[in-house]
Amino acid sequence: MISQAVARGKVWHQRLVPFRHGFHYPLWLVWCDLAEVDAMLARHPGWGRRWRPVVFRDSDFVDSRPDNLENKVREKAAALGLQWTGGRVVMLGQWRTLGTLFNPLVLYLHFAEGSDQPDSMLAEVQNTPWRERPFLPAGAAKKRSRKLGRPAIPRRSMYRLFCPWHWTIIGIFTWLYPACA
Repeated sequence: MISQAVARGKVWHQRLVPFRHGFHYPLWLVWCDLAEVDAMLARHPGWGRRWRPVVFRDSDFVDSRPDNLENKVREKAAALGLQWTGGRVVMLGQWRTLGTLFNPLVLYLHFAEGSDQPDSMLAEVQNTPWRERPFLPAGAAKKRSRKLGRPAIPRRSMYRLFCPWHWTIIGIFTWLYPACA
């Protein structure tokens, strides 16, 4: 399995009600085994832990403590009922670029010892208007849906009350969608 990579793609959004609105723009994300962050930073002179165009800071993720990110993710997973004591933890997310961090969603995937398929995932939502960081755990069989008690980012109270949200996981591709859509 690939332990370090840069993924390129597009992010998009479209809303039709109450008025038409949409956007799409290019995006890049880092796929990195959290035990190998320093090895990935060493591959490019413009990447580092400080004073570079691309900066990785442990304090940008999970909470503001400067502790090792792998340890913080494993602690958060354990607090949410996931068994991540062994195996590898891989992150898919945006790193600080030119001093700015825009990272609406960070995915942490757990791979059991010797496995090349994730067995569970933890999603960190960072762009809530009330500055919370909800964490959404998902156990992963090859395909599984998990009802959430409330949407990750509630928009309208009626929608939140009558439309539960689901995670769907197929391999490393993840979707969060309203069940009544």
